[in-house]
Amino acid sequence: MTTAYGNDRYLQMARAGRALRENSEGRPEIRIAILADHAPQQLSQVLKAAVAEQGFFPAVYEADYATAAPEAYDAGSGLHRFQADFVYVSLAMQKYRARFFSSGSPEAREALPAEYLREVGGIVAVLLGRGVGVVLDNLALPVERMFGNYGALTAQSCYGSVLKFNALLADFVGTSRGCQLNDVMFLANRVGTEAFLDERLWASSKYLCAPRFLPELAAGVARGLAARKGRLKKCIVLDLDNTLWGGVVGDDGIEGIKLGGDAEGEAFQAFQRYLLGLKQRGYVLAVCSKNNPETAGTAFRTHPEMIMQEEDVAIFVANWNDKASNLEYIARVLNLGLDSFVFVDDSPFERSQVRQALPMVAVPELPEDVADYVAALEAGGYFEATGLSEEDASRNQKYREEAQRSTEQIKYQNIDEYLASLGMEMQCGPVAPDDLARVAQLFQRSNQFNLRTQRTSEATCEQYLREPDRYLTLQLRLRDKFGDYGLISAACGEVRDGVLFVSELVMSCRVLKRGVEEYLMNHLFAQARRRGLKGVEGEYIRTEKNSLVRDFFPRFGFELVAGDDVRQVWRLALEKYQPRKTFITPANDD
Repeated sequence: MTTAYGNDRYLQMARAGRALRENSEGRPEIRIAILADHAPQQLSQVLKAAVAEQGFFPAVYEADYATAAPEAYDAGSGLHRFQADFVYVSLAMQKYRARFFSSGSPEAREALPAEYLREVGGIVAVLLGRGVGVVLDNLALPVERMFGNYGALTAQSCYGSVLKFNALLADFVGTSRGCQLNDVMFLANRVGTEAFLDERLWASSKYLCAPRFLPELAAGVARGLAARKGRLKKCIVLDLDNTLWGGVVGDDGIEGIKLGGDAEGEAFQAFQRYLLGLKQRGYVLAVCSKNNPETAGTAFRTHPEMIMQEEDVAIFVANWNDKASNLEYIARVLNLGLDSFVFVDDSPFERSQVRQALPMVAVPELPEDVADYVAALEAGGYFEATGLSEEDASRNQKYREEAQRSTEQIKYQNIDEYLASLGMEMQCGPVAPDDLARVAQLFQRSNQFNLRTQRTSEATCEQYLREPDRYLTLQLRLRDKFGDYGLISAACGEVRDGVLFVSELVMSCRVLKRGVEEYLMNHLFAQARRRGLKGVEGEYIRTEKNSLVRDFFPRFGFELVAGDDVRQVWRLALEKYQPRKTFITPANDD
């Protein structure tokens, strides 16, 4: 399967970008500055449209061609006056190539990748130092190799030099908190380097690439920005017949389905391995099948060529209800938003029904040949990440345990009996340096239980750790008789005028109604008391998704001191706080 890249899509997005002048729909805004060493005008308009497709309103500052260094280093530049949330540093391979061929000696060519990175890295460091997120292009590979296949092994080849620069750049981005990579090299390789690098347009207009590829280039940037703002897919819901295996298990029987053995059967196995890779990456796998439950599950348990197993699936729904209703049920059990779902089904009818009933669910169009399923999902761009933590690999199991908890609750007469039966233990304490990536990921992924939705970065969290007298950081990890939830809540606070101001407070919705909120507030007030403070102050900033916590502060007795319908400030004196009852015991010395 190949993705079609045509001028119609480019022209459509360019027109849409030019039309985005006012935020008439009240979408959340992303402020983006573009620093480019190529002509950015067309890219700028297409990027606006791509950001809008992710549900945001783009406010874009477009710096003049090849002015990245003066814009970054001059504190009074238009870039800094714009106060961007993110700066997109877009690099043209053609500029690097010109430097390479103007290098006067073998030694200069050998040194070029590191030298070029120092220049780019200096600009990025200034931006990160101002608390701005950075998106950074790597370079498309040139067609000039000069040494043939040996060109990949030597920096004396332009091809090898770009490869080395890209490798150095990847290491730099991977160790620079607040910086993310836009993989231009992958896109150029995918569509063909010669087609991507339109040399005539570069010579005449200094275009980075042929315009028909700008939509995909911009989409990569926009998806990364949306992920940083918490717009992430979390759950992949899978059909079974002709999706995970060939044939209909209810009609063909276990021995009749296509799985392993021949080319088609091996293609289904390859797709299952891909899905398990996504599970390892942190995505939750669920099954939604029109089938008899026992028949559907038998393939997982007894077919010798089955790659996925029952324990790989967080929740297994097989019945004869419509798929949209079952998706809503899965969302309730897992406590996930439907906009975080990707629904994978070979049936055009089922895909159409879900698209119409649940337009917030991502529904990729699957090709007829299973060998093309992976390419179809990858083309959708659903699986953007802001990082990788140790807990990603165990996330599916945690949701599977949560589904078991939901079933367990039916046995008890009241909620107190149920909570007491869970045997919950909490590990609660300050954020450690090794936990920064996971805590920042929780800040970025949490949408519903997020009081301010400020998306505090890993770099900012690290700054808090350097000043423990001024800042408080907190992480909570919960376990019960079913398993370990892992890190489920985090908070940051700043001491201001004798009051602890809660600047961040997020929680996984998996643990709602367990008493975690009460445990957390008890701990926050205990910390304020230990520091000799007068009270605790918090702020609620309304978003389209966090109405769940609109009444969080008044529920604990806080008093409104300022605000309107969008932003409210709440405060509670230390002596007025009444500690709350929970069924959670400390697993460590809080």
